[in-house]
Order: sequence, then structure tokens, then C-alpha cells
Amino acid sequence: MTFPAFLSHYKVEAGAEARYLKDSLDAMLGAPVYLDSSNLADLRDLFAVGVRTSEVLVLLLSEGVLTRPWCLLEGLEAHRR
Repeated sequence: MTFPAFLSHYKVEAGAEARYLKDSLDAMLGAPVYLDSSNLADLRDLFAVGVRTSEVLVLLLSEGVLTRPWCLLEGLEAHRR
């Protein structure tokens, strides 16, 4: 499965916004956008199933997002792809 977008966010600062954006984009695009809290069953799949199969990475740029190791790794993996 390919996702049109992967939403990268700092859950504490933008969890609700990420959920709202996912629901809105799902409806507008007619395809599911990847959001870890909705799609991730196994942390080992975050990159292989999430980032690598998404067409774009959308970073919700909250104040502390670039201090979060997982968000930085998601961005790095998207850049490599």
C-alpha cells in the first residue's frame, strides 16, 4: 500500500492537530494518510511501512518537533528516499 502522505509530529504539542489533518486529508484525497497513532501496530514498521511507502512527508512544525529523535529520524529517512 502506498500512502499519499506521512504526518510527522510531536504528539504532545500537535497530536490533536495531526489527527484533524489526517481526517481532513483522508476525505479530500480519497486515500488514507499515514499517522502513527492510526496505522502503526509494530514500531519496527514505522520506516518500512510508513515513511518509505508515503509519497511525501508532512512535518507539523510545532515548537519542539525538531528536538524529538523519532521526528528527526522520520525526516532523515524521507530525505534518503
